[in-house]
Amino acid sequence: MLKHLMFLSLLCFGFVASAQPGPPPPPPRGEGDRFERIKQARQAFISEYLELTEQEAQAFFPVFWKYEEQMHQLKKAIFEQRPGRRGGRRAADPPPDLSEEEAQRQLLEVRENRRKLLELNLDAEAAYLEILPAAKLIQLEEAEKLFRKRLWERAKRARQRN
Repeated sequence: MLKHLMFLSLLCFGFVASAQPGPPPPPPRGEGDRFERIKQARQAFISEYLELTEQEAQAFFPVFWKYEEQMHQLKKAIFEQRPGRRGGRRAADPPPDLSEEEAQRQLLEVRENRRKLLELNLDAEAAYLEILPAAKLIQLEEAEKLFRKRLWERAKRARQRN
């Protein structure tokens, strides 16, 4: 009888224990986390490469990130407007037969988008010149290219390891 009671109590305890929620899952390492880490690394790299003072960095980076966000939004809009992306088409699909009028309209859109991108770049450059000397601004483009190159190399090494 005692064995049966012990068995039933263990069985009930097992049911109660299995009904309890487990520990919460760890937060996923989403895109936002990855991009935030890249953004921080980029800021540190640019600061070091340009040898920015603390005052320069505090004044420069809010303006820099504002223009970067505007540039990102504009490029995203341009990408979505591309003729090869309309109507859910992929770039690998054969292009639709366009009338001359439609082709002219699309070319005008492409030109307008290029003009907007150029204007945004010139505005950003003018804003940066109010904060940084011209010599550091010239080095900024080099720093950006070098950072992207190192980032791609690191991603390539990570893919090779996996």
